[in-house]
Amino acid sequence: NEYKQAIIALEKSKCINPSFALARLVMALSYKRLANVKAAESCFKDALSLSPDNEVALTGLAMLFYDAGKLYQSLEVAERILILKPETLSIRKLRSNILFHLGRADESAGEIRILAEEDPGFRDFETFIDAVSPEIFEDRFGTLPDKIDLLEKKISLSEKTEDLMALSLCHLFNGEKDKAIDFLFKARALQG
Repeated sequence: NEYKQAIIALEKSKCINPSFALARLVMALSYKRLANVKAAESCFKDALSLSPDNEVALTGLAMLFYDAGKLYQSLEVAERILILKPETLSIRKLRSNILFHLGRADESAGEIRILAEEDPGFRDFETFIDAVSPEIFEDRFGTLPDKIDLLEKKISLSEKTEDLMALSLCHLFNGEKDKAIDFLFKARALQG
C-alpha cells in the first residue's frame, strides 16, 4: 500500500531531521487514510509540538476529532484556529456543525449569520434573492407577507418541519435573512 510505504519513508526522514514538521503532517494524513485515528492524532500533535500555530495540523486534528465523534475536542481545536485566523470560513462551517450536534443551535445559527455576511457564496445567493421581486410570489394564497402570517399562525398551533422550512424560505424571499436562519434551525432541531 502506498500510504504504508510513505509512512516508512517518513519515519526514516524523521530520524534524519527530527524537527521537520511537514514529515509528521504527511504521516498524520497517511495514517488518517489508513483509518488509524490514534496514530494520526499522535502525528498531528507531534507536528503541533514543533509548530504550535500550524494551521494545516490544527485543521487536520479538528477534522480527525470531528470524524471520530470527539466533538468537544474538535470544537476546542476549531476555536483555537479561529483565534489565530478568524477569517477561516471552512472552520466557521465546521464550528457551526459541531455546535449544532452538541445541541447548541443558537450558537450554531450565530456562526451561520457570520458566514452569511462574510462568505462570498452566501453573498452571491443573497444578491440573487434580492433580485427576485416579492410580487412573483403572489398567487391565490396571497402575498408573501400574507403567507408568512398564515404560516406563523399554523406553527403557533403545531410546529412541523415542513411548515418551518416554508416559513424560513418565505422570510428569506422577503429579505429577512436572520428570521430565515432562525426558522431553518428550528426545523433542523425538530428533525433531531
